[in-house]
Amino acid sequence: LLVLGTVDVLVALGDALLFTPLVGVFAVLSEVLPLLGSGGASAASDLLSTAASSAVGAPLFVGEFGCYAAAAFLDCPAFVRDMAAGLDAGLAAGWTQWDYAPQWTDDLKDGFNLEDLSVTEGVAGGYAARAAFLSASERPHVRAVAGTPSAVTVAQGSATVTYVVGSSTAAAATTDIFFNQTAACGAGAAAHIATSSGVTCAFDASHSLVSCTNSASAGSTVAVQVYC
Repeated sequence: LLVLGTVDVLVALGDALLFTPLVGVFAVLSEVLPLLGSGGASAASDLLSTAASSAVGAPLFVGEFGCYAAAAFLDCPAFVRDMAAGLDAGLAAGWTQWDYAPQWTDDLKDGFNLEDLSVTEGVAGGYAARAAFLSASERPHVRAVAGTPSAVTVAQGSATVTYVVGSSTAAAATTDIFFNQTAACGAGAAAHIATSSGVTCAFDASHSLVSCTNSASAGSTVAVQVYC
């Protein structure tokens, strides 16, 4: 397992800049750096390419990535969504989003050096998620694959995994996709499942889990798609 630590794309320019309340820093950087838009996908691709050169075949876990929402010239929600999609497409084994500061207050922010990097902020009666936060209880994701994955695509209302059935795959092994149909499709909408021949799936809506078993022969390439 290859574990990468903090991945502060662009924000990494600012351990001494973006993370401190220096007047004028954002104005200067906004003239120098382009609007990120959907730059997260290319950042993820570059990251995975670098990791692959260091440890071929090792599962990759990205320990942290995030975006400083106070930098108005960055489209943080789009960057974070695209970063996650890029990591999925690159078959990263997993990732965590940076960061959560449960002690956040309006006056002291994260409680250290006036940083304001938390994925939540205080509101009356508790906390609320910020726009750049990817909720694990809402975003679809592939939890397990009963074979060797070759492609994973995740969007707001769909998740698709393509994999090769292996000869050593246990009969009881399942391909599991987390899919919260209310969050992904809207209230009252239903999720749909499409599979290759030789794959049978069941949807447990109460646990937001699609679980699939293989009857396809070893070496077969199969796919499962859950969508709105």
